[in-house]
Amino acid sequence: MIKESFEIETEPITPVFIWNGEILYSKADYNLVNDKVVIVDPVKALGKIRELKDAFKEEFARAVQGYKLIFPSTTLPGNILMTNDYLIPASSLKGLIRTAIVNRLAKADPKVYNQIDANLNMLMTLSRHDAMRRVRDVARPVEELLQQNVVFGKSKYNYHALNRLIISDPRITDPELSLKKVLIIETVGTFRNEVFVIALEKGKLTYDIKILQPVNYGPYSYLKILDDKNYKERDYCVS
Repeated sequence: MIKESFEIETEPITPVFIWNGEILYSKADYNLVNDKVVIVDPVKALGKIRELKDAFKEEFARAVQGYKLIFPSTTLPGNILMTNDYLIPASSLKGLIRTAIVNRLAKADPKVYNQIDANLNMLMTLSRHDAMRRVRDVARPVEELLQQNVVFGKSKYNYHALNRLIISDPRITDPELSLKKVLIIETVGTFRNEVFVIALEKGKLTYDIKILQPVNYGPYSYLKILDDKNYKERDYCVS
């Protein structure tokens, strides 16, 4: 049963990049042609060229949501991180909503951060091997804000309140993409690295949202309390 349905519209106010895991390589996936980086679509070029260099013509450029991946540039980066075809997938939006909800809930309960701090201190006392096995437990106090173990007969299963939040992948209107150099800085440590990414500059992304309502909680009334608490917080996050 659907309790509520609505739309969310998002537009970038700064360039946005969400990587899909694909790395593009210089002179294989793209090249510099007349002061433009042209990212090639090999399928478009297949059977139409005799030499590899001919694949980097603008007519063979790869596209995302109809936007051709051709970027003004005077230099050729060694590799480029490729954006996701959905630009901001539904899973990423749901993750942002989840983060906003747990952040608000955690701030309202000081015990949560105190327990995380205690868990981190505990890791410092362990060997590297044991610490790697226990690191997943550090965030458990936050996860428990959204989850509840439910006993069913002789078994247990994990009920997650945000499983009721259903988000479609976006409908994308008038996207504009850019090639950006991004500096990655490790907040704890000395790691620094410059990477080139394809970022969303402009455009509107529209998501269909549904919140499902269990027909009957039965004997598990405490799950309704968990749901009501989390979906009340959702109102603060997406309004």
